[in-house]
Amino acid sequence: MIGIWENMLTEFEKSNKIVRIQAFWKYRPARDQLFSKKNLDNLLELIQEEEKNRAKHGPTKFFGRKILPASFIMELEELEKGDFDDADDQVTRLAGLVLAESAKLMAPHEDIKFFDFAINLENYHFREEQLETMKQLNFEIKSNIQHCKVMIHETLTMNFLNKLKKTLPENHQGVIFSFKKPSDEVLQNLENDKSIQLINEDGIKLWVSISDTIPARVNSLTKVQFDPINNLRGKIARVDSINYESGMASVTILPDFTETNIYIRSLQEIQLKTSVEKYLLYAKNYFSFLELLTNITQKENFLKGIFDMNIIDYKRKTGNKWNFTTKNNKTSINLYGETKKDIFSCDCFNWQENSSELCIHLISCLDLIVREGDFLNETWGYNEINWAIQKMLTQTIMENYEVISLDLPKDKHHIILKYLSYKQKLQELSN
Repeated sequence: MIGIWENMLTEFEKSNKIVRIQAFWKYRPARDQLFSKKNLDNLLELIQEEEKNRAKHGPTKFFGRKILPASFIMELEELEKGDFDDADDQVTRLAGLVLAESAKLMAPHEDIKFFDFAINLENYHFREEQLETMKQLNFEIKSNIQHCKVMIHETLTMNFLNKLKKTLPENHQGVIFSFKKPSDEVLQNLENDKSIQLINEDGIKLWVSISDTIPARVNSLTKVQFDPINNLRGKIARVDSINYESGMASVTILPDFTETNIYIRSLQEIQLKTSVEKYLLYAKNYFSFLELLTNITQKENFLKGIFDMNIIDYKRKTGNKWNFTTKNNKTSINLYGETKKDIFSCDCFNWQENSSELCIHLISCLDLIVREGDFLNETWGYNEINWAIQKMLTQTIMENYEVISLDLPKDKHHIILKYLSYKQKLQELSN
């Protein structure tokens, strides 16, 4: 299947129908990014303009997500080495860590199949503490181009080290990431010849301790903090894939559900409380949760509620009941309620005047409950949060049925009534 896809892309490229920016060799063609020539020219022009502005005003802040050294190591150990799908993996995670300090969060193209990715140190501006850390690691930079190999659970042998050296271009260096201690012979060889260097578990921990922000993960939901290309600042984006060779991520934008490409460094990951093993499930269910929210609120309220959360304090009462204090309002959520007004309560003017759509405060509070609790696990399809939102949606539709029915042919009225009745019965059974 991959061979067929590769052949199709090659034909389109030859006929100038598309321009392809290839991903790391092991992820091609699944993670390659495709553009029409006109769109790519426009994109490159915008990027050039953004780079000029950056040169004038200093580097744009890198967002991503904060992480502790111990958590980074734990995640690396749980992640797979990497394959052709869009799941997160060791190679992508380490590439993100290494590239996080570069000016553009971009990597040069890597074609050497013994290595996983490359970095160009011309894009780096090392801080004093990073230079000091490299001294501690006995890491010597003799080339701007560094070819990286991920071998977290593999032991570097003399035979494989020699193979890597043979494939390494002249005046380039290699870096190996491995938690396994090699033989004394290998260690001595690495010490004598700095063309390839080893970074072990302690070395990675040390680097994370001074570079505690890494790029957002594949499949994560993020806040777009800046976007000179598409003007999408203030939107929510799901990261569908990452291409470090272009410095761009392919994303799905909420609440519009459109797909586009955006700077990786502009995406601030929304934190979910879960393990690496369950992260994909939680991220998928969180996307479903946000999708449900778009049905019961206005677009502007949805974005402000998720993006600009201003909860000052909150307390969980007995069971699934919470009281919140936001900047100027009191808000409460009671998942045991029968009606939407029993479930959701806020003293703000918008909710008091129009209870058919959640206000900004209720969206922020509901979002916090979902992310901090266990609602995104295997029970998501039928748990209390899901049903509370479904009740809100169903009751709002029933309240507005007469208005909705005006736009329906008379012979179709029974369809919506049957659907609403079905939803109500399901909710009664769930209680």
